[in-house]
Amino acid sequence: MSLLRYLYIGIAIMMFTISCEDIIFEEDISESNLKILGPTNGASVISGNISFNWESVSDADKYQIQIATPNFENAIQIVLDSSISNTSFSKQLLANTYEWRVRALNSAFETSYFTNALIVNEVENFADKEVVLLSPINNLVSNQNTQNLAWKSVEGATEYRIQIWQPDSNGSIEHDEVVSLSSINYSFLDGNYTWQVRAQNDTQNTLYFSRTILVDTAQPNTANLSTPIDKATESSGKISFTWQREDMVGSIESDSIYVYSDIELKTLVFKDQSTNKQYDKDLTASSYYWYIQSFDEAGNQSSNSTVFNFDLN
Repeated sequence: MSLLRYLYIGIAIMMFTISCEDIIFEEDISESNLKILGPTNGASVISGNISFNWESVSDADKYQIQIATPNFENAIQIVLDSSISNTSFSKQLLANTYEWRVRALNSAFETSYFTNALIVNEVENFADKEVVLLSPINNLVSNQNTQNLAWKSVEGATEYRIQIWQPDSNGSIEHDEVVSLSSINYSFLDGNYTWQVRAQNDTQNTLYFSRTILVDTAQPNTANLSTPIDKATESSGKISFTWQREDMVGSIESDSIYVYSDIELKTLVFKDQSTNKQYDKDLTASSYYWYIQSFDEAGNQSSNSTVFNFDLN
């Protein structure tokens, strides 16, 4: 065997020995735990450049990070599969549901994957957010002066501006207040109002979101009966009831007619409602007693009118 051949064999044996020693002396990291720092499991973040971070594993040379959507078991797409030597990685992600996982490796061993779920949401411009008004309901008609004006809190808001005005005041603001809470108690005078709220922080504000309310605490005027006149005697058949009452400014008013067959007003023949101060009814021969009470949409009610009596034959 030539000297050159012995030399090649010697070199080969030496390289094999070195390789075996590398394998033998590589630390086994397969049972090591890898601690994820963030995003934490189930975290919800805004779309854009997402930073993934974890603690280093002793004797690891590199880390393999993978991202799948919606998860690895039912992956529609593997968004990322990369090996890096650092313990952090940044990736641009669109709004979606993801799972991400990372494991540590060296030349001979690897850990298990450590996996977290991740929800990426659309970027929200604060100025585009909506202030959801809670109470009172829109177009409320109420006979209560004091109202609790309430709305849902807005993420990122440090305060809220509330304004109140009457539509017939040419836009003149009656009340303008900045509050930190998501409700205020406000005492209205009678009238129609618009109230509006916007969310604010140090640099931005949303649009105003508004509702209307009508406050009416005045009871309707008492009706004056007209026909049939008191103590009248008429023929049975169609009877036309009429009365007079001056409408109040405020909520819509209506009148209720009550007709009885006894002076004690215990036996009700009928009752009904009218909005035009007139009511027609077919009646048989008997004695009748009737009066009017008026109501409005806000819940106010008048005193009873005087009672008229008439006879039909």
